[in-house]
Amino acid sequence: MTSLWDSLKPGKVLIYQPLEDRDWELDWDNMTPRQKFKEDYYNLMEGLPDLVQIAIKGQAPLSEDEIIRGLRDVAEKEAMNIPLWLVFALKCFLEIQQMMKGEVGRGYEQLKRTAIAMKTSMTETVNLHKSPQLPRWPKDTLSEFNAMYGAIEIWVLQDFILEQRKTLTKDNRILNVRPHALLKSNPLLCGLFEFALKARFQELGIAFVNHWKSIVSVAHLYNALRQEKLLARPWKDMEIAIKFQGCEAFFVGNKPSNVGEYERRFMLRVGISSSAYASNRRTNVDSIRPKKKKGSRAMKELSPVWRLFAARYFRNERSLLLTPESIKPIVEAKMAKEDKESTKESIAGSTRAKQGPKAVEGGNFMKTTDECTSALMSAVSFLEDIAIALSAEAPEFSLDYLDLHRTCWPLLEHVNEKCGPTLVEIFGPIPIE
Repeated sequence: MTSLWDSLKPGKVLIYQPLEDRDWELDWDNMTPRQKFKEDYYNLMEGLPDLVQIAIKGQAPLSEDEIIRGLRDVAEKEAMNIPLWLVFALKCFLEIQQMMKGEVGRGYEQLKRTAIAMKTSMTETVNLHKSPQLPRWPKDTLSEFNAMYGAIEIWVLQDFILEQRKTLTKDNRILNVRPHALLKSNPLLCGLFEFALKARFQELGIAFVNHWKSIVSVAHLYNALRQEKLLARPWKDMEIAIKFQGCEAFFVGNKPSNVGEYERRFMLRVGISSSAYASNRRTNVDSIRPKKKKGSRAMKELSPVWRLFAARYFRNERSLLLTPESIKPIVEAKMAKEDKESTKESIAGSTRAKQGPKAVEGGNFMKTTDECTSALMSAVSFLEDIAIALSAEAPEFSLDYLDLHRTCWPLLEHVNEKCGPTLVEIFGPIPIE
């Protein structure tokens, strides 16, 4: 790092050409000290030019790891001062190469699959609503979709390093590099890119379906059919969405279970006040017109533990307030909720009160609430809790709301086609805005 100080300045482009092919069959533990140094040197010198280019000479990436952030901080200072945490980040980078060897490129393949799936989902959603007869596209939705398209193309599908270098030089030595070399050698950065894409995709998807109300509308229809035992089997995707978002977000309470409640809960959910119910409601359409109310129910962004990292690794802010004290309540709440759900599925738990302080389970370890509140968590316990909580939230963080919308919307169109005139005859022309 010290020898690279002069290169961390504007107007210079780092290049490095490997002198020989890598031997991924070598076992790190059996290498001599000289071989280990040579291996680390190759790994570092192959990765650093691209990292320096992003940190200093390129546009802000989808997400910044600690190496990119550290290189920028070092370059901004007048005197060379390499912080210990940057050295630690580089050490982690090298150990990933040592452990994964020839499999190190799997991170990029996973990122690419995720990005393509998101791009396909957005494209199919736009194609579904191409008809000019369809009203009410959410404000700025197409621009948000285009921004997401651009992020996927630039940072995942295209070789953004090569594209940036083309604007800096025409030297073939610099341009003749392995495609996607940085991402294929840095699975940690791939993971951060995937996190940033998923966070943006969830925000976009939830805002979209909240506007169209397709999933909520079909959820009420689905629940009514289930309660009346008219469906042979459950709809797994809808059940998952209801479980993740909670019944309150869909049904304004628990699932309705009788004919009167089906209608009343749906009207409340779409914004019609309960005071609007009257015997002459067919002749008083304006009284039951949905009105937007502050704090009205809607599906919300999930995964609170994941979103603790959003400021740092999604919006690329410089600070991250992440301490055992700040994350402990969320981790405990998550574990307590899972413990409560597992208890409901088992015997009523009559002996729980006799077992002393409530136990909160999490993976292979267990803590009592007394222990959690009486002393600070150790660093190992803290990281273990985060890992378990992040793993538990992974499915809800990855849910594709646009995909569920594309199933619900044609179903609503079919219901309207077959039953629309009859529903208007029974309930009157109630506009849902």
